[in-house]
Amino acid sequence: MKLSGKRKVNKMTIGIIVIIVILVIVAALFLLKKNGDRHILDGPGMINHRAWDLVGVSYSCSGGMEGGYHFMDILPDETGKLIYKYNYLAYNGAEEENFVKEIDENALDGIKEICKNTTCLLYHEGKPSEIQILDAPVTNITFMLIDGNTVSYNNNYEYIPDRGDLFAMVYDELIKIYEQDS
Repeated sequence: MKLSGKRKVNKMTIGIIVIIVILVIVAALFLLKKNGDRHILDGPGMINHRAWDLVGVSYSCSGGMEGGYHFMDILPDETGKLIYKYNYLAYNGAEEENFVKEIDENALDGIKEICKNTTCLLYHEGKPSEIQILDAPVTNITFMLIDGNTVSYNNNYEYIPDRGDLFAMVYDELIKIYEQDS
């Protein structure tokens, strides 16, 4: 009888140890998944770490009836220095405004902050808008990442809700950089 009692205790102890080990493994897997995928934005207050991979941004707005355009690019040159190129034409025949200048490496911080607080660099889910306005300007934003990939947005597409103000936020930040460095 004593032998079967020991077996019950041993089986129960082994069972408890096995359950604890399984729980530890499951908890570790969740922890590894959460910390292993640095491109996940999974809740309020979480940070999109992919924004740190941002090395350049390009904004263009053109194609309106008046023939004007607005191009702003912040791109690294072959040495890695950031170059800001700004071209603006209010309407056909107006005086063109051009600006090319090397800017501080921290100039992209405001745009990186926008990218951290939205999911704009994580995935691209858009579909062509059902409403196409003829002779309306088309706005494009392209984000350049350190690995050579790009993520682009076009205002003729409909995106998930947190992209709604993306065009205005990036435009405002690029204008702020222009006004600081012109």
